[in-house]
Amino acid sequence: MFKALTAALLLTANIAFAQTDASKEEIKKSDGLWGEFLDSIRNSKLSQKISLPSVELFRGIEIGGKYNFVSDTSVAQNYSGIDIWEIKAGVDSRIFGYDLPVHVGANASKKITYIQQFSNRKDSLLRVPYDPITKIPRSAADFFRRDKDNKLVFKTGDFIGYRIPLSFETSVGTAKTLAGDLLPINVGYRYFITGEFDIQIFRMTENQIRLKIIALNDKNRGWFGGVKIYAQDPVTSLIIERVLDDRVFSGSTTDRKTDLYIGDYVLNLESTEARALYDSIVAQKMKILNTDLLRQYITATQFLKDRRQFNENLFADLSQFNAIAAEDKNLPAEKRRVIKIINAENHTDADESSSTFNLIRLVKYKRDKNSSDAEIAVVGDSINDKEHFFLHSIGKNSKFSLFDNWKKEKRSQLNLLFKADPQGNKTEVVAVHFAKSREHYGLRQSKYLEFYETTGQHMPQEIKNKVPFPHVGGKIRDKYHNAYLNYELYVTTKIFELNQNLPHEVIDQRVSKLLSTISSLNGKVDEDEKNEIVKKLTDIFSNSVDLNNKFRLFDDLTMNNDIFSEYGLPIMINVINPETVSQCVLAQLAYSSHETGSSVLKYPSEEAFTRVNLFKNIIEQNNYILDRSYNLRNFLKEDGKPYSLPELMLKNEALTKQH
Repeated sequence: MFKALTAALLLTANIAFAQTDASKEEIKKSDGLWGEFLDSIRNSKLSQKISLPSVELFRGIEIGGKYNFVSDTSVAQNYSGIDIWEIKAGVDSRIFGYDLPVHVGANASKKITYIQQFSNRKDSLLRVPYDPITKIPRSAADFFRRDKDNKLVFKTGDFIGYRIPLSFETSVGTAKTLAGDLLPINVGYRYFITGEFDIQIFRMTENQIRLKIIALNDKNRGWFGGVKIYAQDPVTSLIIERVLDDRVFSGSTTDRKTDLYIGDYVLNLESTEARALYDSIVAQKMKILNTDLLRQYITATQFLKDRRQFNENLFADLSQFNAIAAEDKNLPAEKRRVIKIINAENHTDADESSSTFNLIRLVKYKRDKNSSDAEIAVVGDSINDKEHFFLHSIGKNSKFSLFDNWKKEKRSQLNLLFKADPQGNKTEVVAVHFAKSREHYGLRQSKYLEFYETTGQHMPQEIKNKVPFPHVGGKIRDKYHNAYLNYELYVTTKIFELNQNLPHEVIDQRVSKLLSTISSLNGKVDEDEKNEIVKKLTDIFSNSVDLNNKFRLFDDLTMNNDIFSEYGLPIMINVINPETVSQCVLAQLAYSSHETGSSVLKYPSEEAFTRVNLFKNIIEQNNYILDRSYNLRNFLKEDGKPYSLPELMLKNEALTKQH
């Protein structure tokens, strides 16, 4: 079966590559929309989904699976070849022999995601699909296995995600039809709980692998609704669902409570002890039939034990890793058998809203908003040695796709990190973090300049000199292919010390001046929004406003003020006194595209950013909770190379201890 599947996929890949391998000169010669179409397809996500045979063992009990073959753009100028295998078993309320008005169900699955890096589209398409039966590294010895050409099967830069979720769901809904029963409207309420175990393996070098072991419990409850296309004929209905996508509009609001526990390590494969650890812990959890693991991740749903007990179970599994890491702590990095990057626990309460418009797969637009509070404990040498933090995060994300392949994505995020006591109470502001990013398969120069305008153009000159945006010549309609732009700004607590009680008139003058220079606003600034920004920034810098109210004002501005949401980065650092910028602001620009190459630029220096490594790690954890997709930028730098061992080790140093 696997050989037949491989042959079919390679044939599909050859056809796809033949259709998209036109040279840039040929694409430029193409006229109008056809040229745009060829260009978009060439730089898009190409995928083929195959449903594996499903079997209904009994009414209400079903087993099935699916395979997804993907070629997509990756970090730097690379392409990813992605293979996703999933086997899933489910049971629903039909098992009782009759349909209930309330849906009750449970699902268990094993999902393997294998990602390889390639320098060109052709190789990412013409690869042999990953075989999870024979190639998954169930023992450390598998990392040394070589193919017929004497090349490592699991190469430097390769990634495997092994995820085992178990979920329970209860939902109730109602439906009403419109347009002659063609468009049914569904509205309902659901409660969803899942226990999840995730092993992430990334090969850094021939002798080093990075290993993340994550346990997660997630409780969701909220409203959902949508409009679907409906056909009474079952064949037509199936075509609509599988080919055209029957969901015209969907929306949801969700309250999530999540507990996450993580161990992040680097293993030296030359060490017999490290290899034995891998075999005793990781390999055991990758067994196809593992009743102990099934018990553990049922426990993750908290039906049997509370979160503290589950936490202790996980760290008991990791105790051997931590013991060897502690023994080797004073050795040179290259001689250590195990290096602990971080052990942490994260308890998050999040509110999310999502809306999606979909026109039969031709055009799809999705917008998400989230606000979350997280209590974080970074674990030291023992489970009782903890440093406590509190993270407030606000995020907005919009995605647009054409033909379900060509996509662009915009993200903005505000994070406020506080020191906290063991009860989770905020005691001191550590830093404020803004981030804005844009990812696009074909970014027009006009949109690139728009991003530059809302970030770099209005930075103080001191930052612009250190963090210059790249400029590429050409016409305004030229594109940057597979473009990624990410601008991050860290504001430390010194901003309050050095800019105490900024006068309302000064803030008003500086905000007005800045907004008048942003051409995309066309000189049309909503006075009420501007006045709200001025008033709240005045309060934020006032000594008479306590910590909790500063926190609330930041939250309100970012979530509810459109101007501050879009231009908050330049507004914040143009309001403070110019001579204080270098003492309280850290800025970073990461960019890449086929035309510009890749680069990461930092202000005021590379060394200054060691102070925020833990903060970045905490943000990564929180983003993982809110979005389960694997982000290779957690493993790869913007030039496409893996993070080095010294760079990863800095993440283990607590932010507050570096001050």
